[in-house]
Amino acid sequence: MFFKISLTLIAIISVVFSQTDDEESFLFVTKQTINRFIVQNKELTIKYGLYNSGPTTVFNVNLNDIHSFPTDKFELLVGTLNPKWERIHAGANLTHVVVLKPKQSGISNSTHAIVTYQKSEKNTDVQ
Repeated sequence: MFFKISLTLIAIISVVFSQTDDEESFLFVTKQTINRFIVQNKELTIKYGLYNSGPTTVFNVNLNDIHSFPTDKFELLVGTLNPKWERIHAGANLTHVVVLKPKQSGISNSTHAIVTYQKSEKNTDVQ
């Protein structure tokens, strides 16, 4: 339970902002453990939520959470830990889910996911 609460708080604290300018979009990103308990050799579901709260579309959105679930400790059953989306429109949200299986018991630290994106298709500056 502590792990689930900690993971949710880390996700909320690690919200991704581009800039505070009113004319630019920014993403809110959450990471949530769906399971009540995390058990060795049992499925573990992680849900990511991305919300574009700005007035414009963001492009080339990349979520990377490979560092949180190393292959020596977790088996990836469903989904990918490094998804990419071409665009997220203004005011839109999306959900991405992965299912993993912990290979061993004990403490495992899961940190925030890294999310990058571009403010326009032509702008190569990554946020």
